[in-house]
Amino acid sequence: MTQSSIEGGCLCGAVRYRVSGAASHPVVCHCESCRRACGAQVVAWVTFPVEQFRFATGHPIEYQSSSPVKRTFCGRCGTSFTYQHTNTPEEIDITTASL
Repeated sequence: MTQSSIEGGCLCGAVRYRVSGAASHPVVCHCESCRRACGAQVVAWVTFPVEQFRFATGHPIEYQSSSPVKRTFCGRCGTSFTYQHTNTPEEIDITTASL
């Protein structure tokens, strides 16, 4: 997946984000934590360098889902956006469904 700049956001439109560059590490996760966080059987993610990602409008809610993992979501409609692990602070995973 290569794009110069793409946008994403939530169902209700309260939070929007922008990311640039090429995505890497596409994955479909089915771990219990991802399933519960997104309310789905599986969750598709792509990875970007964290410096290429920014929230453009609105303010997502941050949730520490485990000691090394921080997730963000819309506090109004519940759309899941990102996953960040302390072992890889230079990367951010984005839910493909929110692109």
